[in-house]
Amino acid sequence: MGTLAVGAAAVACLVYLNTLPADFAFDDNFAVLSNGDVLHEQQPFWKLFVHDFWGQDIRSSGSHKSYRPLAILCMRWQKQLGDILQP
Repeated sequence: MGTLAVGAAAVACLVYLNTLPADFAFDDNFAVLSNGDVLHEQQPFWKLFVHDFWGQDIRSSGSHKSYRPLAILCMRWQKQLGDILQP
């Protein structure tokens, strides 16, 4: 890996280092703490593909129709990793 790439990665890490102990902001509480697709690992994997970003059934009239299954999958993995690293 080149020196420039290593330097860019180091700067990116340093810039966001102070955000690690930060609390959630704005709608993060709803997107993460109230979302069963993120919090419940026993939730079937396929449900990520029929729920909206907020964990609601995307076919329901109350859904925002914001379809982002990969974002939710990443949040689920981050939560699982956090549970492993901070028992």
